[in-house]
Amino acid sequence: MNCYGCYKPDVPGYCVSCRKNVWDGARVSAILPFDLPSGDGGGAIYDVQLTKNGLSPADRAGEYRLKRSAGSANEHLTMQIAGRVFGIRTVPNVLMVLRDGAYAYISRDGQQRGRPLITAACCDETGQVIRKYVAAYPPALEAYFQVVLFNYLISNEATGTSHFSLMQTAMGDHILSPCYGLSNTGLGSGPEAATGTGPRLYKGCEMSAFFMQYGFYGLSDFRVLADMLGLVPARRDRIIARLLSAKEDVLALIRQSFLHGEAKKKYASIYLSRLERMGLSLAPTVVARPRVVVIYPFNREERLPE
Repeated sequence: MNCYGCYKPDVPGYCVSCRKNVWDGARVSAILPFDLPSGDGGGAIYDVQLTKNGLSPADRAGEYRLKRSAGSANEHLTMQIAGRVFGIRTVPNVLMVLRDGAYAYISRDGQQRGRPLITAACCDETGQVIRKYVAAYPPALEAYFQVVLFNYLISNEATGTSHFSLMQTAMGDHILSPCYGLSNTGLGSGPEAATGTGPRLYKGCEMSAFFMQYGFYGLSDFRVLADMLGLVPARRDRIIARLLSAKEDVLALIRQSFLHGEAKKKYASIYLSRLERMGLSLAPTVVARPRVVVIYPFNREERLPE
């Protein structure tokens, strides 16, 4: 059995690192020790607390939030990919097992969620809000761009521009909150899973030459967004290269995850198709090939993780 936090093999429950990161070193069972209310239809969120006797329901908003959902393994995997493969700041999180054998997702984010950013129509407008309220905005904008590109590659269509939030530090300044609630919405059947584009990158992005030809975003569109956010070109290209060069690491985590077999295959297929999109280029008669393109040798059999 793998660790229910980081997938470390041959670990019953949680490994030492996950216990330290999530439970402050306490030995917490991976099986939830109490029953959740029935009849909520799934997707309900509960506040829980850690006491000397273990986990128990909390009467008020606490440090831990537990979500019972059919997508718990999906959300946990996506958060692991974001944090462990790409170094994106995420709230500590693990899976727990309910008494009926289903999974629940639990995150330690009671003190790490700030106030949602002002709702913006496009990602570049969200960047303007970050520039206005975050004193150290250059690295914050780089982090924001990285998450926007990650969400596209992983098919997190539900994460719109209003999902990001700011939190206040002890010094009184504002920073981006760690990411929470990331998932591959392509595994679901809701309307957010059907578009294949996600939030608008910038005003008029649907009229870009690439989007007009293919009907979805490509590398050139994200380069435009990065430039509109004011990222230094060299750092922009480094972020893009990092996100497009970790295929094997991502596939490894998918294999290790607690998704069932068919869901693993679909998750990998969606992710690999997004990587393929980033390797497409426009016909030379339309526009020159993007200057930075990372193309991977692709075998269709790789869509089926072991």
